[in-house]
Amino acid sequence: MSRLDGARWVTARDQPPAAERFARPLHAILTAVAARDPDRLAAVCRGQGVTYAAFLARVGDLARGIAAAAAPPGPMAVLLPPGLDYLAALFAGGAAGRTLLLLTGSNPAERNAALLAQAGATLAVCGDDPGAIGAVAGLALVSPRSGEPGRETDWPEGGLSIDAPAFLLPTSGSTGTPKLVVHSQRTMAQRAFVHIDRFRLTPDDRALFDGGHTSYGALREFLAVLCSGGTVCAVDPRVDGIRGILDAMRAQRVTTLRTFVSLFRTVARLDGAAAAFAYMRLLRFGAEPPLAPDIRAARALVPPGCVIANSYGSTESINCAWEAGADDLADGAPVPAGWIDPDGEYLLVDDDGAPVPAGMPGELIISSRYQSPGDWRDGQCDQERYRPDPRDPARRLFATGDLARIQDDRSLVILGRKDLLVKINGQRVALLEIETALLGVPGCASCAVIAAPGSGAAGVEGLTAFLTPAQPPGSDLAARARAHLAARLPTAMVPRHWRVIPALPLLPNGKTDRQALLAWPDSRDPR
Repeated sequence: MSRLDGARWVTARDQPPAAERFARPLHAILTAVAARDPDRLAAVCRGQGVTYAAFLARVGDLARGIAAAAAPPGPMAVLLPPGLDYLAALFAGGAAGRTLLLLTGSNPAERNAALLAQAGATLAVCGDDPGAIGAVAGLALVSPRSGEPGRETDWPEGGLSIDAPAFLLPTSGSTGTPKLVVHSQRTMAQRAFVHIDRFRLTPDDRALFDGGHTSYGALREFLAVLCSGGTVCAVDPRVDGIRGILDAMRAQRVTTLRTFVSLFRTVARLDGAAAAFAYMRLLRFGAEPPLAPDIRAARALVPPGCVIANSYGSTESINCAWEAGADDLADGAPVPAGWIDPDGEYLLVDDDGAPVPAGMPGELIISSRYQSPGDWRDGQCDQERYRPDPRDPARRLFATGDLARIQDDRSLVILGRKDLLVKINGQRVALLEIETALLGVPGCASCAVIAAPGSGAAGVEGLTAFLTPAQPPGSDLAARARAHLAARLPTAMVPRHWRVIPALPLLPNGKTDRQALLAWPDSRDPR
C-alpha cells in the first residue's frame, strides 16, 4: 500500500446525492414514491401495467408470503422472467429479511445449481414455469402474489438492515468460477439516486433495459426508475426478440433506453427503428464500449436533443459515464468512459501497483464508500478483493482489471481488459484495438478477437478473428477484413485465423462470451 502514498487521485466532478435520500430500506423509498402519486404507472409488461398503488400492494403481499415461508434462514433465489413479479421481488426480499440471489432461467441448469449451492439458498420464488420449479427442486417455494391496491401495507417484522447483504449478483465466470458479488440496500439505493441525478430521470420517463434482467446494470436501472417515480417497460429479449423490443418501445413511447452495442447495431438497421426511437430523450450504451460510428448511427436515429451516453462499470464497483457532445469523434477514436460517479476517485497503476506517469495507460483502481461490501463466501462477506483505502477507513479500493488512460479533461478511456493485452513474438498487442479496426470493414456487423494460449517467448499461439456479417455476405468478408488490417496495423496485430459466424455468443450481461469462442469448433481454421 505504500506505493499509493502521495498518489494523485482523480475525483468526481458532480456532487453526491444527499445521504438521507438513500439511507432507507428500498421498500420504504418505494412507499414514499407511491404516496406521492399512487395512480401513476409503475411498470408495464406485454401490455399489462400496474400503478404504484397496485405495485406497492404486490410487494407487500409477496414480502408477507416470504416472511411466512417455512424455510431455514438463508438467501432466497429469485428465478422469475423479467416482469411485474420480478420487479416486486427486488423490494420484497429486504422487507421480508431475505438476501436475494438473482438467477435467470437462460442459464445452463448446471450453472444455476452451482450458484444455489454456493449461495446456500434455502428458499426460492418462482412462477409456474416447470423449468424454473425444477431448477430449485428441494427448496421451499414462494409464489408471487398480485396484492390488493388501496390497502395499507403491513410490512413483516425482521426486515434487513440497509447495510446487510441484500443482493447476491453472480459474475459471468468468464475468467473462472463465478463470484457472488454482494450489495446492500444502501449501496444499491445510492447508485440508483446517482443514476437519477446524472441522467435527470423524472416520473414522466418510461425506461427499457434490453440486456439480462438479473445483471447489476439491470438492478440499478430498475431501482433508479422506480425510486424516481417513472415507469419500467419490461421486456425479455430472449422471448420477445428484437422485434418485440421495437414494438414495446413504440407502444409504450419509451423515453430512455439502455442497450448494448451489438444489439443496437442490429436494431438500428431494421425497418421501423426510427418509429421506435421517436420518443427517446436518453440512449445509453453499456456492457461493451461503443465506437465512433455507433455514436453517429445513434445520432441519426434518435430525435434532436436526445442525450447519447456511454456507461462503464462493473458489478463490484461504482460507474463512470460520458455524454456525447455536438462534435463527431474521429473514426478509430475510442468513445470515453467519462467521469467517475459522485463519491468515487480513481488512479491508474502499473503491473507492480505503482501509479503510472501522466498520459500513460495503467490498471484502473477505484476508491469509494459505496463499493460492494464483498463476495459471498460461506454465508458471509469476504472483503479480500476490496482492500481498505489507507487514506480513509470508510473507503475501499477495487482493482478493476481494466486498462485505462486519463485524457486531458480528466475523463477516462477504457483500453480493455488486462487479459486482452497479449504478447506476440514479444510485442504487446491490444485485442480491443484490433476489434476497433475490424468494425471499419464494410459489411462487418460485429467482431471479436481471441488469443489461443501458447508457450515460451511467443506468449500466445496466434490470434483468431470472429466476424459476423451485416447482411448475408459474399464469401470474401474474411479476406477483405484481413486486407483491411494489413494496410493499417503491424503484422503482429493481423490475426492468423478467421471465422465468419452468424452471431457472437453472449454472456447474460450482453458481453461477448470469449470462453465460448475459445471452445468454438475449428476456431483455428485459417479460412
